[in-house]
Formats: sequence, C-alpha cells, structure tokens
Amino acid sequence: MTMRGDFGNRAACNGTGEFPATIGSSRALCKLRVPRKMRDEKTVRVILPGVFPGGTGYAVRSTILSHYAHGCANICLPYIVTVIKIQHSDNLLSPKENRELIHTIYISIDDTDTLTGPRGTGKLARMIADTVGADFSVFGVTRHQLYVHPDIPYTSHNSNAVIHVDADGDDAMDHLFEVAEQVMLGDFLEGSDPGLAVASYRQVTSSLVVYAQDAKCSVLTQDRARTLAKNLKIRLKGLGGTEDGVIGAMAGLGLAFSGNDGRFLQKGDIRDILSSCTVETLFRHGIDEVCSLDGRQFTTGTVYFRPDKPPRPCPIFGKSVVFVKDDGDRLLEDKRD
Repeated sequence: MTMRGDFGNRAACNGTGEFPATIGSSRALCKLRVPRKMRDEKTVRVILPGVFPGGTGYAVRSTILSHYAHGCANICLPYIVTVIKIQHSDNLLSPKENRELIHTIYISIDDTDTLTGPRGTGKLARMIADTVGADFSVFGVTRHQLYVHPDIPYTSHNSNAVIHVDADGDDAMDHLFEVAEQVMLGDFLEGSDPGLAVASYRQVTSSLVVYAQDAKCSVLTQDRARTLAKNLKIRLKGLGGTEDGVIGAMAGLGLAFSGNDGRFLQKGDIRDILSSCTVETLFRHGIDEVCSLDGRQFTTGTVYFRPDKPPRPCPIFGKSVVFVKDDGDRLLEDKRD
C-alpha cells in the first residue's frame, strides 16, 4: 500500500512486524503509532522503504519509545512512503549512522541576551525548539563556545545555540526561519544584538566549517559572515542592535553540523533529571555513553550534577555522552565546553 499524505490514511498491520502509521503530508510530518505491547521495548529501528534518493531503504531514527507517553514518535517524512516496519534493537545502526541518514535543518542564534536580562540565549533557543516542535521533530538544542577576546562584545560566556530540526527543503527552511524570527522578536531584549541563521545540512560546506572553527579562536567580522551566507545562499538576518549576532549565528551552523562540538542544552526529556541519577537512568533517558576523560566506561553508579540542574551531555560522533570524574564512591559530572 502506498500512502501519499492525507491525515487518517493508515497502513494495515499484516502480522509481519508492520504496524499502523498515520501519514501526513503537511510539513512532511509522519506520526509513528506503536502498539501498546511494543512500548516496553527499549529501542526500535524504524525503516521507511519507499521512493528515496539513492535507494529503497532509509533508516530514520533509533528512538526510545518509552519517552513518548502516547507511544507516538514524530518523524520528518518528505517523501512518499509505502509501509513502516519496526525492528527490535538487534541490528540497529549506530547513533552516528542514524544521524547521517536524517535530513537536518539548523536554526542558529547568537547575541540575544544582556548582562541584566531575565534569560540567556540558551533559554530562548529552547523556547524556539518548543515552538518548532509543534510541527517538526526536534532532535535537540546544542550550545557552542566561541572565542573570548577583549575585541568581541559578549555578555557572560560568548556562546551561541543551535536547534537541530529533522526536516528538509526550502519551504521548511522558510517556515522555520519565520517561526524563529517571530519568537526572537517577541522576546527581544533592549541592548542585545541578535542574529539568526537557518541552513540545511546540504548548505554546510568546507568554507562554513572552517569559518566556524575560526570563530572559536579568532575575531571575525559581520562582513565575512554576510558574504559567506550570500555565497552559500544561507538565510541570515540581524534582528536588532548592532546585529553582531550574525557572526556567531553563522558559526553555530558549522559547529552543530560537525557533531563533535559543544554540549546539549536540551535533548528529549533529559532536563527532567535534576541534581543526580543513576547511570542506568541516564541510559533510559537517551544518553548513549557515560565515560571519563581517561577512557573508562561506566554502566552502573550514581552521577552527581550541579544542584537542581540537569545533566550536560555532549554530542560525540552522533552519540550523547556524559563525561564524569570518578570520585571514589560517586561519579561527578565533568563539564565540557
């Protein structure tokens, strides 16, 4: 059976591991509905055989279904689909392989806060992610540290934030840019110099990655940022003040794309965990690995974070990793930039 959108169309379960799915063409969103008996499974692999570039199979996401109270996972689906299969976790792709197969649009923001303002750029990024999440699947929000230098105006840390959205196409980018701009202007802080950049993974070239790396160790200019955005046809806009935020916003695109920079500000329901929890709990909430900087892996024990604060996992080769220090009878979170 081939489904071409229209909410309410369903693929019938045929007893071979294929289960009902509601397919919606609006903004290419697919809601995967998992039977109640499957919801206790730790992980499933979702495969969408159909008309896709480069082949007939497409691994969309490994997801922990227990995170979805209604057994429902949102998956961006920009193509015609024939059926959805669910496979148990025996032959899953690695997190890195899964992320490489997902079409991602990056929403990058910078310089949206002030020293005396009520919120930082990270909180605003999470607000944008929550708004975007009504229409798209949001993989996470990451924070990226930029160069700290006397010639660079910044509030406290000179970091930007990037929302990773599972989507693709010009229409989706236009919509996401509009939504992010509305949220940012609606919470504009006088004295801030915000910048907004939105790009598809296809637009992240070698030149943009080098620009992003330079932003971590040198002083860059608006002219370089705007010229690069123009040449790469990237949506870039200053939203007030000096508009210096366009510099860091462009850098965020390349740093987020690398998959090995910064740390997560939001991913799944990880922010529901405060102060401390067991390693096993971290795994249940989507953390792939708990390890120390000297290479030791931990599968048991209790990890302690900042009081009343959530964990700060890092994206490492497509995995979500919490780094820790072994402090005898307990594990202390080891913060990374």
